[in-house]
Amino acid sequence: MLTSVFTPLSASGNAFVGEAYESLTRQSVPWEWVLLPNNGGKVPDDVARDKRVRVLTHYGESGIGMLKARTARAGRGDVLLELDHDDVLRDDALLRVAEAIEGGADFVYSDFCQFLEGSMKPKIFGSQYGWRSYGVKFRGRELVAMTAPEATAQALRKIEWSPNHVRAWKREAYEEVGGHDPLLEVADDHDLVLRTFLAKKRMVHVPECLYFYRVHPAQTTADATNAQKKDWRLYERYIDRLALRFAEESRLRAVDLCAGDTREPPYEPFDIALGHDLDRPWPMADSSVGVIRATDAIEHLKDPVHTMNEAYRVLAPGGFFLSATPSTDGRGAFQDPTHVSFWNENSFFYYTDRRFARFVPRITCRFQVSSLSTFFPSKWHEEHHAPYVGAHLIALKDGYHPMGEVHI
Repeated sequence: MLTSVFTPLSASGNAFVGEAYESLTRQSVPWEWVLLPNNGGKVPDDVARDKRVRVLTHYGESGIGMLKARTARAGRGDVLLELDHDDVLRDDALLRVAEAIEGGADFVYSDFCQFLEGSMKPKIFGSQYGWRSYGVKFRGRELVAMTAPEATAQALRKIEWSPNHVRAWKREAYEEVGGHDPLLEVADDHDLVLRTFLAKKRMVHVPECLYFYRVHPAQTTADATNAQKKDWRLYERYIDRLALRFAEESRLRAVDLCAGDTREPPYEPFDIALGHDLDRPWPMADSSVGVIRATDAIEHLKDPVHTMNEAYRVLAPGGFFLSATPSTDGRGAFQDPTHVSFWNENSFFYYTDRRFARFVPRITCRFQVSSLSTFFPSKWHEEHHAPYVGAHLIALKDGYHPMGEVHI
């Protein structure tokens, strides 16, 4: 089994590409390294002389999605593995990946370690955000490896908890899901991982630190900030599909509140028109629902506390509550005579933050905020001063390990 390691190379990696190459030479399985110099990237002569190294010609590509798509597809191997030009692989990384692929994996990812160049100080992600860590040795130093979160719908919703390096695809799976999107300038890896997950490919976590990620001054926080901003677009594109994927794989129901008799499988409508009085206990068993969609819904229910408590009761651990509601920040909340409860971003503080919940003893629900925003669904809504509050929440129940901030 041949592993094609692919790496776009920019000037920021010139000082370190030799170390990345050295870590490849210590691998025990067949490999090739496909390099594409870009924006001043240079391949050292001794590296270029290795017959296992192929240096592609630069054709003026700029976006990272384009660069990775080209380098990955140029690989001839059965496995496509991404290596940044300034990072280092553990000596048996390719072997461990190959074993997972041979065992039936379509995508493989591992734990990882980040360290500051020079001081070798480890970069540690906080346990208060759900991260777990353990000690690891590197170059005679004691560092800290971060345990990669399992690839679940909840973790994959944001780039921060999406599989980090090592990342490797079985070639057939990479091609089937479409590979890197050449139009993406950032967040290209997260997009590809999301498509891999939604295509139901087998994603295998190797619970060992196979990858050492160098943090150095030539990197810029601006790139990370830009990636996070662009990642919100991916969130909006994929969150509904992620929630439905969770419900499907967990064999849970998908429920659409106050949707009339409109049926959009796999969602089941629950509405007064169908004989469901949602101001009373909801006709669903505890923890039986994977996702609740509530668009133009909860403002028609009289008691907000009852609504949120019931949503929490019927949702499974980690279940999604995806709502879009006319906000009191505009006219839309009050224009419809059938609206009987009123909502804005602050309304959801009471169900997601103990500092507010303690003032309302009836509140029994515990939600984590996935997204909370105010937006205009259309140009019409903007012209008529009718913003909506979008609240995407995740049910905090035993059995769900949350990644990200939790205030309740």
